Amino acid sequence: MEKNRLAVSRKGFDVEISNMAIENLLPYAKTLYPPKDDEKIDHLIVTTRAPHAKKALQALIRRLTPQSTIAFLQNGLEVVEEINSLFFPDPATRPNYLLGVWPHGVFSPKEPLFEPFRVVIGSSGRLKLGVVLPTREGPPDLTKTPAHAALPPTTAYLLSSLLSAEDLAGIHVAPQEVIASDLERFALNAVIFPLTVMFNCQNGALLHNSYVAQVVKVLLHEISMVLCKLPELEGLYNKDQRFSEETLYNMFVRVARYNGEKESTMLQEVKKGIPTEVEYLNGWIVKKGKELGVECKGNYMMLHIVKAKEKMAARERERELPIEGLGTRF
Repeated sequence: MEKNRLAVSRKGFDVEISNMAIENLLPYAKTLYPPKDDEKIDHLIVTTRAPHAKKALQALIRRLTPQSTIAFLQNGLEVVEEINSLFFPDPATRPNYLLGVWPHGVFSPKEPLFEPFRVVIGSSGRLKLGVVLPTREGPPDLTKTPAHAALPPTTAYLLSSLLSAEDLAGIHVAPQEVIASDLERFALNAVIFPLTVMFNCQNGALLHNSYVAQVVKVLLHEISMVLCKLPELEGLYNKDQRFSEETLYNMFVRVARYNGEKESTMLQEVKKGIPTEVEYLNGWIVKKGKELGVECKGNYMMLHIVKAKEKMAARERERELPIEGLGTRF
């Protein structure tokens, strides 16, 4: 791990490498520790991007029990909803959850050689963690912070481990506060990401342009309407002001200016032909808008613009593939 140009190494880990990881991330790696399908998993931290979470968990479902604890560190609420729907529809069989907002800027260096187990911390913040325990009596109470002594053993252990990691600067808060903090970042990503894809530009190019500003305000108006009606935020202090269109727009300006010379991850994914998170961002807003009676035509349009860009990029990459026996590309 590299931070402030100081690298620190840690060794002695047992590693299971799935086929997906070998195919997509580690083409030169060998299995260091064969998976044990019958070995139960007590503590699991999911740090994949949102579209990959269900595939990553699918191979591990048989090893998770109601006594296990899973920490989710992704954008938005769609991942947990999707995992529950696909794998744990019955709360009685559902593991305990830790929801986390990951504010740290972490990336793998590309030069001189891509090293998947080497990470660089570019920026830091406070990792907010909230505990969500399964309940059969309706939805869990998201406004309370359960006492540490009342937590299941695996939850208490994983929470303590994450909070004790000094570099993470973790704090234990009510799940509702984790969700609210996550949705603030979510709202900005749902605007900045698809617009940089549409205009094929860096983040800062979205500023100082009155025409772009009007599009941003349309998207934020819809997003604000949806977030303020979410049942997960019911009773949250100062909710309407925190998620007002004006507040979100001011945050958009600050974030776009601070990251002005960077390309959004969504634009990078489109260029690389990697599926984006647009369905977990604008797609989620559209879906929730239908449930809550909020029309989200702007976000619907952005969803389909990005999906169209993905398809165009995929076709371009197909044309670059050489065909065996032919001396030309098509």
